[in-house]
Amino acid sequence: MTAVVKTALPEEVFQDFFRSYLSDGMGSKYRKRLAQVSVSNGKSLIIDFDDLISFDPALARSIVERPDDYITYASSAATAQMRVEDPEYAEHVGKIFARFRRFPEKTALRKIGAEHIKKLALVDGIVVRTTQVRPTIVSAVFRCRKCLETIVQDQEGELIRGPGSHCPFCKQSTSFELIEEQSKFKNTQEARIQERPEDLPPGQLPRYLDIRLEDDLVDSARPGDRVAVTSTVRAEKQAVGERGRLRTFNIYLEANFVDVVGKETEVVEITPEDEKQILEVSQDPWVHRKLIMSLAPSIYGYEDVKEGILYLLFGGTAKQLPDGINIRGDENVLLIGDPGCLIGDERIVLGDGTIAKIQDLGQNHLEEIDVPVLIGSGGAKRDVATRFHVYRNQPTIEIVTETGKSIRGTYNHPLLAVETVNRTLVRSWKRLDEFKIGDKVSVVTGFPCYIHSQVDTGFRPLPYNLGPKFRGRLPEKVTPDLGAFLGYLLGDGWVQRYRVGFLVAEGEKDLLEPLCANAEKLFGIRPKVKEGKRPGRKVLIYNAVIGSQDVASNLSFLREKRVPTLILKSGDKVVAQFLKWLYEADGTVFSSRRGCGAIGLKAKNIELLRDVQVLLLRFGIHSRIIENALLTRRGESILKFARKIGFASNKKRIRLANLEARAKRLRRLTGQRNERIVAIYNREPADVYDIEVPRTHRFIANGIVSHNTAKSQLLQYVSRIAPRGLYTSGRGTTAAGLTAAVLREKTGGMVLEAGALVLADKGVACIDELDKMRPDDRVAIHEALEQQTVSVAKGGIVATLNARAAVLAAANPALGRYEPHRNVGENINLESRDRSLRTRLSPQVH
Repeated sequence: MTAVVKTALPEEVFQDFFRSYLSDGMGSKYRKRLAQVSVSNGKSLIIDFDDLISFDPALARSIVERPDDYITYASSAATAQMRVEDPEYAEHVGKIFARFRRFPEKTALRKIGAEHIKKLALVDGIVVRTTQVRPTIVSAVFRCRKCLETIVQDQEGELIRGPGSHCPFCKQSTSFELIEEQSKFKNTQEARIQERPEDLPPGQLPRYLDIRLEDDLVDSARPGDRVAVTSTVRAEKQAVGERGRLRTFNIYLEANFVDVVGKETEVVEITPEDEKQILEVSQDPWVHRKLIMSLAPSIYGYEDVKEGILYLLFGGTAKQLPDGINIRGDENVLLIGDPGCLIGDERIVLGDGTIAKIQDLGQNHLEEIDVPVLIGSGGAKRDVATRFHVYRNQPTIEIVTETGKSIRGTYNHPLLAVETVNRTLVRSWKRLDEFKIGDKVSVVTGFPCYIHSQVDTGFRPLPYNLGPKFRGRLPEKVTPDLGAFLGYLLGDGWVQRYRVGFLVAEGEKDLLEPLCANAEKLFGIRPKVKEGKRPGRKVLIYNAVIGSQDVASNLSFLREKRVPTLILKSGDKVVAQFLKWLYEADGTVFSSRRGCGAIGLKAKNIELLRDVQVLLLRFGIHSRIIENALLTRRGESILKFARKIGFASNKKRIRLANLEARAKRLRRLTGQRNERIVAIYNREPADVYDIEVPRTHRFIANGIVSHNTAKSQLLQYVSRIAPRGLYTSGRGTTAAGLTAAVLREKTGGMVLEAGALVLADKGVACIDELDKMRPDDRVAIHEALEQQTVSVAKGGIVATLNARAAVLAAANPALGRYEPHRNVGENINLESRDRSLRTRLSPQVH
């Protein structure tokens, strides 16, 4: 006899789950919840998904894979159980919805894709937009205009569907009218959720998804709320006019349950171990100091600023007075300080060992960049600069070290100072205006270069209408040959509008043929050589000329008498040839009674000597600027120069060989890692620049270890560690972007979209560059600072949203530099209408 195995229907399994799960003398868990639903006049039974997993894992998996079917089964079972518990209420409400929460796995919003369609998923995000609640017809009742019979038609999709053109009762062609009072409707609403700031990958734009809410889920979340949505992932067709439908679909979420969650301190669970540790720390007499030092520890100094930010993070106690007036517990802080920046000409060592001027690392203020830089902490350690800053017309100061290195920037730009404390070298950061003559700064002794590929020259022939057709050629890459030609041309050459030339003295005539051959190889034109003597001089000079307007135009950058950018970006082979021929043109080798002698380079422009000084560090060569000459005197540096660079002429090669032999007998010296300051100058105002290096906060400028911007870094640090932290820059921020905006949706209605202060509710809103905002936009934050609400009245929408956020703002002084003899109000760059902000933002000066 064969046994027949009966499989329980899903609806029966759900009913068994509702009746028996965690049953005790007072009834099961979900029977109690059904009783609460009837008492509260609700429509939904909340089911904890982990309970379902422990009761029947197979059923739980089926809900995830086939939510359309199994949520219907669960709702039918809940309705049937409600008829047992409270038949009268079940008859009144009609249907009980099954809502699932505490889903075991969360799916990142940006990970939702084709594989999730028609499956159940839990998605986290911030509600940024909600529409008005609209009734949607579910079951339409139509009346025939001829026989007056009524027809009930269930409705699905976006468009209402009628019974057709013929009445099923009178069989005649007729028209129908909709009887709204007998039809059934349900409330619907659309919302949009966006990725949370802490979930956003670096450098990525936040993504969003639209959610469709129905029945009792409408208005369950407002703009600014952080939600976890249990939903079925749907795909919607895209239509394109008369051409039909596209193959691509829009993804949206059909909500089953909306759980309003947050990262506020009220929901942080403190374990007994945490509580014990907190009590132990509270007994430490230095706990206040330790908390200050733990705030952005990699950012130098700013102890008073960090203390103010610490108070903002801790906050105060909110109070509600007997008359209903609320007193906020949050503290708002405004940072006023000079931008710590350098002038645009300062030379920054990049991560590959090439050199770039700081002004060339970006174009716009607060522009996001991705530039690796060397940090000058030993070896080739590097970090990445992520943001570019520019400030116009700022007061500057310049310091000069004993070797002639110079750095010029704003007064509060920090450098790494070296001091001797108890016979121990101590390194610490000091502002430029804190240095005195005799103090020491940290410098680098050298750095490697990893560039082996050749740089594009960017040379282009001129249009024909500007002169005769170019018959030669222009090099496409910066080769060692081109580096050598540029080096000699920079030293003993000249560039005019229609021709280029160089000079060779009779004593170094052996250079003339290699130079002419190199020029012909590079440009396809043989220089024409003329000889003669200059007035008042007995030395015979050979003048080689390339008569080409195209060559002269493309080499016009040499008129500046600075090391070209093409050379600063090139590898060691090109730089070595450039330096060899530059030294051949304007360099010298001489011996002295003291030591072994020196290798020198003369130039009228001291900035050219500083360019070469930084380039020599690539090869570990120490040099010193004395008046208008760059001297290399140390024995180990002379040996490196002879081995890696050298000279081209026979006369200077012989002298260098003799100097090299003397240098080998000298005692070797270790690299000079710090240098004394010998001069300090107050300079005129200039445009200044800076870069943000988030991890190490340091980079190399002109061979000196420099500190990066800290004000913006402090704001970004706070936005990362604070609950609901949010960072925005005032330069590109509008009033609607900070508070809330009323927008017109595609269907013609109006929707409310939350701004930064609303999204940061119960958190911290960090607003950088507050003084760069338009005054009309800045006025919009007054209410949020004082009342911690945002009121909107536009497009028929009148609403008040919570903005219970502490505001940390940063701005620059009114006069470019903070003036201590002026009061705080005179130093803040805000117009008269914004001066009330000063009473709502506690200024912290640095």
